Amino acid sequence: MRRSASLAAVLVTLVVSGVGAPVVAAPREISAGGALQGATSTGMTNQDVVKMVGAGLAEDVIVTAIRQAARRSLDLTPTGLIELKLAKVPDSIIRAMQAIEAETAKPAPDPRPADPRPPAMSAPAASPPASPRPAPAAPAPPPSMPAAAPPPAPSGTMAMLQEPAILGEVFGISMTTGAPTPLERVRMRDAKVGGPRSQGAFRPSVQDYSFYFEGAASPATFKASDTVVLAVRMFGAADRWSKDATPAEVQKHVVLTRLQVAEGRRYLTKVDVPLDIETYGKPTPGMDSRKPERVAVSFQMKPRTPLVPGEYVVYMAGVQSSAFVSNANAGGERWAFSVVDR
Repeated sequence: MRRSASLAAVLVTLVVSGVGAPVVAAPREISAGGALQGATSTGMTNQDVVKMVGAGLAEDVIVTAIRQAARRSLDLTPTGLIELKLAKVPDSIIRAMQAIEAETAKPAPDPRPADPRPPAMSAPAASPPASPRPAPAAPAPPPSMPAAAPPPAPSGTMAMLQEPAILGEVFGISMTTGAPTPLERVRMRDAKVGGPRSQGAFRPSVQDYSFYFEGAASPATFKASDTVVLAVRMFGAADRWSKDATPAEVQKHVVLTRLQVAEGRRYLTKVDVPLDIETYGKPTPGMDSRKPERVAVSFQMKPRTPLVPGEYVVYMAGVQSSAFVSNANAGGERWAFSVVDR
């Protein structure tokens, strides 16, 4: 009995001491982006973007975090976009979110290798039995005669090239789907270079400026191995004083320029890239509710020489919205993109 009582006392002591012992929870694993693994099952959401903006993170840091997220559940419906705008998320980040989602939506290539074996030849159908009085028939073509090949596609065009739904907006063209994909809409800023510079006696001094865009790299990218194709849709003439929507007219107003990166900014240079411009699709009337007879014309724009890896900006100059495009802010828009090796 004494031995049993002693054993019971030991068990009570162990239970009592275990009740008061602290429970140490296993630490949760932290991802490379700084977010707790398992914190959400849906991945990065609009609220995560709003929190990063509210914390004062730089735009390029936020865009990189969105792109590198293992999973994303971004709400880019009209309601979601309005909520992002009300939360003071910059338009450049919203456009980057749209571009990243558009890249994610591209169909994956078929991993199955093509069958190297030639297709099997089907056996010719058996001829029906001859009738006592066969009717004369036209001679059949010899089996070796190939079928007529379809005419080749016009030079400089892409198969299944889709037209932009928004007029006056420059898009990139996906080589996989032929669909317009958003570019990064950027705002040009300026900074003084040195002090005022004298132009001589009796002439006012001048100040030199450098022009730049925030961020060291654009979230909208092309591969260096791909053919870079840009697209824009314009309105045709509204009256006898306005300009017709022609490649020659677009050539006067659209400029592609290379940028130079320094100190986390993309600076404007004087290195312009000439573009070859031609129409595609069909002129579409009825898109101007005030003047239904106006037609919308789509243009594809290709650099005459392959673009080397780096940063670029395309912009319009000297455009009047009433004559050429539909939006009221025409003439000052700029769109940036990157050409990368990968």
